[in-house]
Amino acid sequence: MQTNDLVNSPKHYKDMSATITIEPIEITSQLDFDLGNCFKYLFRYKHKGSPLLDLQKADYYLNHALNHKKLNKRYGKILNLDNLAFRAFYQAKNNFLHEMKWDYTENVKSNLYKLSEWLAEEIKIYEKPQYPEENKEAIKDNEPVNVDVVSLVSSGLFTVKEAMEIAKKVKELHNTFDRA
Repeated sequence: MQTNDLVNSPKHYKDMSATITIEPIEITSQLDFDLGNCFKYLFRYKHKGSPLLDLQKADYYLNHALNHKKLNKRYGKILNLDNLAFRAFYQAKNNFLHEMKWDYTENVKSNLYKLSEWLAEEIKIYEKPQYPEENKEAIKDNEPVNVDVVSLVSSGLFTVKEAMEIAKKVKELHNTFDRA
């Protein structure tokens, strides 16, 4: 039986190992709290339970960094290709740096503002219901959907807050289709 070591090697980071050869902490530990958290949530958003929630958290921390802190020159040394950890991540395929078109020739602040714009668009995508129009009738005819919050938390993949958010979203989606 394979276990999920939530402290030293969480599943959502192991799932990235096919495309990313470094541990995210190799980059995030070099950043301050806000940018480190922003990048942490971006590293894992496609690999952990709630992509929308991780994108929203990343957006929160990025906006806090952009609005409340002076971005110092140190970030330019960390978030560029001279930093081996950042280069390894940048060169990996299918990561958010490619999706948002990070330009290592630009200054970090310009890239962080581009990242903010990309995040806003990505959040819009994940906020849309994931059901195609033609499935509305099938969903509407089904019994009410219940989410077992305890099972979600017990799986080790979600916090209580995340599990409650998932249950709330599922209920909202079901109610939306009931009204349609």
